[in-house]
Amino acid sequence: MLATSESQLMNLPKIPLEKWVDWLVAWLQDNLAPFFGFITSIIEPLVTFFESVLTSLPTMVTALVLAILALLASRWSIAAFTSVGLLLIDNLGYWNESAETISLVLFPALSLPQSSAGFYFLWNLLCPW
Repeated sequence: MLATSESQLMNLPKIPLEKWVDWLVAWLQDNLAPFFGFITSIIEPLVTFFESVLTSLPTMVTALVLAILALLASRWSIAAFTSVGLLLIDNLGYWNESAETISLVLFPALSLPQSSAGFYFLWNLLCPW
């Protein structure tokens, strides 16, 4: 019978994953900085535009518009959940941070399927259903 105590199990060798990830990130930043700068120069103005649209309107109007879009895309329960969730986010004081997050998600959701049109491999990769 194998007798092991809890302290022996907790002293297993650690995988140096943090060091590996730090090294990889540093290498990518050092060697691919021009590429990342190019991608940023394309994406940043569009994300900033989406963010300014979400934050320039009153929260109630934005929540209503997004709820209507959710209703058109799905059913009434999703629209209700969307509007209640967005109003709760505003009530908690996280509207600006959430608008930034929504714009970061909204940009690829709207642009990637359109940009892959005509490229069947890319379309199948992005939309496997």
